[in-house]
Amino acid sequence: MNINGVDSNSVHETLPSAHAQGRNKSQGAEDATAKGKSAAIQDSEGNGAKVKGVVRLLQEGHFKGVADVRLRINFFDELTAIAHGDLSEALNASSPDLLSAVDEALDGLLNSGELTSEQETGVTEARDAFAAQVQQLMDDFNADGGADTSTLTGGIQEAFDAFAETLSALLGGTSASEETTAVEEEVVLDTEGEASEPSVLEAFVEELRATFEAAFATLTDQLSAANPLPELSPPSGNGVAYEKFLAMYNALMNPGVDASEISENAIDTIA
Repeated sequence: MNINGVDSNSVHETLPSAHAQGRNKSQGAEDATAKGKSAAIQDSEGNGAKVKGVVRLLQEGHFKGVADVRLRINFFDELTAIAHGDLSEALNASSPDLLSAVDEALDGLLNSGELTSEQETGVTEARDAFAAQVQQLMDDFNADGGADTSTLTGGIQEAFDAFAETLSALLGGTSASEETTAVEEEVVLDTEGEASEPSVLEAFVEELRATFEAAFATLTDQLSAANPLPELSPPSGNGVAYEKFLAMYNALMNPGVDASEISENAIDTIA
């Protein structure tokens, strides 16, 4: 075998030098970084499957700190649409139970024989008004397309409080059974100086409050469980950037703010 016939220059031309290999690896890393940045830009622009991928990762809580807040801003519209759909489904499934619980309690009162005809009419009208208010709040939420349930739940609570006050006024008078026995409706003191037990009608209002509170707690729990996003992760480091983006995110959550304008500004800042 003629080893001396091998040209050393051809060996150098065939095998890349260590320096060239290192340069190629460095170039490969730069290309990978560039591709990663490009994918991130495409994600922030909301393109196709990448949007779904990032949204899914947000829902699973993979992003932390500033990245968590920034991506929630960038994908605010997509996240809001998903949240609204889940919340509407939970609301439409749970609200009938709340109204049914109140109706069943009122049916028991209306069929008890404790009410005068005027009280029966007043209770029925008050119940219908309460149910109409709750339905209107539900319709407003379903039509709004947002994911903020505070107006909905706060409105339902306020509607019931007003309803309970109306019932207290209606049932504060003498009941049918009390008319026949000529028992005074006012609270009197017994021989030991203690207040007497509340009347049947007064006790009913308190029982109705407890019934509503239990059903309302179930409704709010269902709405909380329907939120597709975990709680925001805490900041890391000095938290200055986190606070800046958190302010943007909180502004987006405010129904009075133009979400699309803030999202675009946030994307420009991130880029």
